[in-house]
Amino acid sequence: MLKRRAAQRCRGHGRSASRSTRIQQLQERLDALKVQAQQLEAGAVGLNAATSHDNTRYFMMLPANKLELWFALEAERFQAPGVVHREGGDGEERRAHWENSPMGRFTSDYLLQALDNPYRRPAIGFANDFDRFGSHEVAAFFSRYYHPANLTISVVGDVDPGKVQQLAERYFGGWRSAPGAVTLDNNVQQLAAEPLPRPAAVAASAAGAAAAGVVAAIGVPAAAAATDTLRQLGAGSAAGSGVVWDRTAARSGSSREFRQHTAAGPLLAMGYYRPSVTGRRGTAMEVASDVLSGGRSARMIKQLVLGGSCLSASVLVGYPGDLHPGLSLVTAVPPSGGDMDRLARDLQQQLDGLAQDGPTQAELARVRAAARAALLSALTSNGSMSGLLAAYHATTGSWRGVLQELDDVDTLTGPEVAEVVGQVFVEENRFTGLGLPL
Repeated sequence: MLKRRAAQRCRGHGRSASRSTRIQQLQERLDALKVQAQQLEAGAVGLNAATSHDNTRYFMMLPANKLELWFALEAERFQAPGVVHREGGDGEERRAHWENSPMGRFTSDYLLQALDNPYRRPAIGFANDFDRFGSHEVAAFFSRYYHPANLTISVVGDVDPGKVQQLAERYFGGWRSAPGAVTLDNNVQQLAAEPLPRPAAVAASAAGAAAAGVVAAIGVPAAAAATDTLRQLGAGSAAGSGVVWDRTAARSGSSREFRQHTAAGPLLAMGYYRPSVTGRRGTAMEVASDVLSGGRSARMIKQLVLGGSCLSASVLVGYPGDLHPGLSLVTAVPPSGGDMDRLARDLQQQLDGLAQDGPTQAELARVRAAARAALLSALTSNGSMSGLLAAYHATTGSWRGVLQELDDVDTLTGPEVAEVVGQVFVEENRFTGLGLPL
């Protein structure tokens, strides 16, 4: 009987511990719902967050008389964060955007082969990251990077700037960075000096082309071991490492080419290694992008798409991010049965032509008008204006960077644009991805 009662007490203790854990989970969920209810009661709309390779953004819209509530909520979010477990939520999002998306899978594997810096990782991480990351690792990462020196706040609307400053000092003035916090200083000169992210095999291939008499204007960086990037997040993980592990995808084709049979095919991706696209140089590349693929009168659209060589063509200057060295990506979809090699030559011919002759005055005028129209469009919405100002302040050091970029667009000359195109968009500086149909 005594043994039976002891066993019953043990079972009761186990049930009690289980109930305590469940109660704690429910309390965390209740706290999160209370915050959400507070926001809904206050009239918040558009509450969301987004993460790219360069930044994380939190945004919402509130009535002007709820400004102090916004400061109170955001101060709590950053200074006293609670890590709430979401069963499978982020993993499901990753599967939807990457694993179950043919295009997502192709671009993810392409970047793994093309780059040797952290831009090669998907912004949402790899599948095994979700298995290795617990609340301890997430809290350590948050403490290391989410602190006042890395934060930019943009408030747009019917508010008094003096009141905004007062509330910012009240709710954020006492916030201090934790020991070991990393400050990300986006200095334009330092970013421009970072080496190009060519893997060692690609760098050797480009160097071989130069030795054979073909010289790229951008020098090959010092050879670095083509090893997977490991990012230390702090005080270890449940498994004892605290390290995010990269995975390796098999490369097929040459050291400067990636081929994959995919439901997203046929698709041609031509990535050109380039430095950070902040500053005037980046603006020149954006102008070149608009000349080549910005609208029906752009060169690639008019001559290749409307001419029947491809179904679509585009030039993306900063891929997958802008701040650090990465790729400028030229993509095109050939018609059914189209010759991919021929399409690659046609695209390269367009790039070489712009490098040789530069944009015409009419093309520059069109790009300048489009840049001003885009800015005016952004200024019509509080949300888009706030995001624009925050992004430029974080990346250029001042919200006035958006105005400086407009000035650069107005003063850039044809030879300046041609020079940048001739330095970046050369065949020897290219890593090609071929999405082949199944």
